[in-house]
Amino acid sequence: MENNELNVNENDEKIVVSQNIIKYRKKLGLTQLELAEKINYSDKTLSKWERAETLPDIITLKQLANIFNVSVDTLISSENIVIEYVPKQERRKLSKRSIISISLLSAGIVWFIATIAFVILKLLPINFDESTIKSWIPFIYAIPITAILLLVFSCIWGNHIYQFLMTSILLWSIILAIHLSLLNIEQIYLLYILPIPLQIMAFIFFIILKKKKK
Repeated sequence: MENNELNVNENDEKIVVSQNIIKYRKKLGLTQLELAEKINYSDKTLSKWERAETLPDIITLKQLANIFNVSVDTLISSENIVIEYVPKQERRKLSKRSIISISLLSAGIVWFIATIAFVILKLLPINFDESTIKSWIPFIYAIPITAILLLVFSCIWGNHIYQFLMTSILLWSIILAIHLSLLNIEQIYLLYILPIPLQIMAFIFFIILKKKKK
C-alpha cells in the first residue's frame, strides 16, 4: 500500500515539474532544443521531462530555476497547476476510445442525413424507374463521405493500416458513385482504371513508407 502511494506521489511530482518546465519555457519563448542546449542536455531528455516520464536531478533543477528566474521551490510547486493523475496506458485508452466514439458518431450523422434524403426522394412525385435520379443514390454518396471522415480520424489516431483502408474505400466508392450517377454512358467501366495508380500510391505511402518510419 505504501509503495503504491509512493508511486502515485512520484508521478504527481513528475507531472508538477513537467508542467512548470513547459510553462516557464514557453514564457521565455524557448523551444525544447534551445532550452536543452542551455543546460547541456539533449532535446530528447527535455522532452521526457515535459512528458512526465522522468525527473531532472537537483543540480539540473537549479539550472532550470536560474534560467527561468524562479526558485527551485517554485519549479517543484503545484501552485496554480491542476493535477489529475491518470496512468499513461489509461490516457491512451481514453484517447483512442474518444476518437472511435467521435468517428462512429460522425459516420452515424452522415447515414442519418442520407436516410432523410432517401425518404424525401421517395416522397417526391417522381417515377424513379424512368428518372436518371435514383432514390437510393444518397446511400451511395454516403460511402465516400463516411470514408473521408474516418480517414481524417484515422490520421489523428495514427494507424497507417486504417488510413490505407479508408483511402481505398474512398477511391473506389467515388468511382462507384460516379458510375451509378451516369448509368447511360457507354464504356463507363473505363472509370475503374482511374483509381488503380492512386491505389498503388496509397499502398506505397501508408503500408511501405510509414511502416519503415516506425
